[in-house]
Amino acid sequence: MTTWMRLADVAATCAIGPAPAYGRVTVVATLFAALFVGVDALAFSHDEGRIIFSRVPNWEIMRMTADGDDLTNLSEHPAGDFEPQWSPDGRRIVFVSHRDGPSELYTMNADGEDVRRLTDRDGAEWGPTWSPDGRRVAYVSEGVGEIRALYIVRLADGVVERIGDQPRFIVGGGGPRWSPDGRTVALVVAPPIIEGRSNTVWTLDLATRAPRRIVHNPDDPTQSAWAPDWSPDGSRIAYTVGSVAKASRTIHTIGARGAGEQEIATDAPRPSEAAWSPDGESIAYTVHEGANRFAIRVARVDGTDDQEILPATRAVYGLDWWGPELLAVNARGKRPFTWGWLKEVGASVR
Repeated sequence: MTTWMRLADVAATCAIGPAPAYGRVTVVATLFAALFVGVDALAFSHDEGRIIFSRVPNWEIMRMTADGDDLTNLSEHPAGDFEPQWSPDGRRIVFVSHRDGPSELYTMNADGEDVRRLTDRDGAEWGPTWSPDGRRVAYVSEGVGEIRALYIVRLADGVVERIGDQPRFIVGGGGPRWSPDGRTVALVVAPPIIEGRSNTVWTLDLATRAPRRIVHNPDDPTQSAWAPDWSPDGSRIAYTVGSVAKASRTIHTIGARGAGEQEIATDAPRPSEAAWSPDGESIAYTVHEGANRFAIRVARVDGTDDQEILPATRAVYGLDWWGPELLAVNARGKRPFTWGWLKEVGASVR
């Protein structure tokens, strides 16, 4: 297909949603303008994105490229900062911090600037996760004299909603995580003590408040499941499985309704805390190599191409991986624009 035909097809299939500053004419005209100024290339460009996590000695929020380069301390604060999560557009990061006393939620820019306190309650908050539209954050809170519960805060006005009728007892362990379609939240839940079983992964329908147990461990009462993370298309959940009886730790994925469990056969022993790549083809995960040292590795979801991207020098915790979907259009001598930009202005491709 010629570049002319490919650009014409792109323009013809571009539909504009609500975006006050832009409209169909603007985006389509921009695409066709590239035809007349001359196009060097129209090709898929793969930006591997950025990974964030917290690291000792002071539990700082760190950012690096997906191949382990450009390691940057974003928080640089004497208090501990934990559990960073990218906003859907990659512009903000929500995290847990002790900088003003008990653990509360804060947000900051992707470069560490413009830190804002998001919650202010008695007790402790943790496990923040963004809604897909970037307007709300869900988290777990345990107020003074309260049991742990799921809450949602609106960023625009700070209004907080407690989500009732939750499954049993919500714990920590790398959750909750909001699904890409915005309908459900994955949670780490502790069954009643009388069942004699450990933590596992559930989902909670935010409209009906109906809980669903996703991960079952009928044959091993010492097995726990934690650190759920949704695939970008919402079809699967990655999580860590640990067994005291087997002295093992593995990473698994399972369908969003609890079917089709698969183990990811990583090269490294005892992997944990999987984070999906933006394209859903790979995972990043941590490996404990002893003496409070953790490495970060990346592997494809079938277990192949497993590579270390950050050597084991310190303890790390709470991975999250963000990246744009890029289809670069390069006009000769001009700056390329991408589908990530089209998404920002409200465009989509049918």
